[in-house]
Amino acid sequence: AIGRCAETGRPVLFTTGGASEIRRVELYASMPALRLVAGLAARYDVRLIVPVCYAQTLPVHMLAVQDARLEAADADATEEADVRFLPGGQFLFAVAAMGWMSRERPAACIYFGYWEADSLMFATQGRVGEALQIAATPNLPQTPFFLACCDHVLIGEEFWLAAAQLGGDPVLAGGLSAQDLIKLSVALLIVVGAAAATLPMGVVSDVFAAVRAAVGI
Repeated sequence: AIGRCAETGRPVLFTTGGASEIRRVELYASMPALRLVAGLAARYDVRLIVPVCYAQTLPVHMLAVQDARLEAADADATEEADVRFLPGGQFLFAVAAMGWMSRERPAACIYFGYWEADSLMFATQGRVGEALQIAATPNLPQTPFFLACCDHVLIGEEFWLAAAQLGGDPVLAGGLSAQDLIKLSVALLIVVGAAAATLPMGVVSDVFAAVRAAVGI
């Protein structure tokens, strides 16, 4: 996506949407992705534009961008105007951001965070502008809108997996692995239970008796 922007000389857009409030854990889970995008944009001399819906979250976005620029040894390339607070709430924010997208014509749009009804507005505007679009949200009801308009979509828990991998958080990655193991175990128990339910009671009793004898109960 960043390479496409570098080739066309157009900016890359990153936004967490109009529903990622300061209390949303999805906001903080999105920051590793923003740092990655900001670092690549600095490395390839691509302008990064970041519309922000809530004033409380503006410092969070700016800090992520500045950290990435410093790590890329290109701190002078950070322009605070590119991380812009657009007031008015979810829908006025979306309308203002769509206007910004129409003027800047980003070659790539990345939507990462907790999304609600503004998902379709952003995705449609990006589609009209022929941008390469990547979306990720754990809010499943909004996923179909992203699937209809975006080139690449992370669905459901893939959002958390991406956040863990990009952020290098072993605790989050371990928690996700544990959840997968629990789900697999439950699925196996369901299959075994369904198979056992089809057997005659005498066979089931014999199996349990054999197991009890084997373990010495």
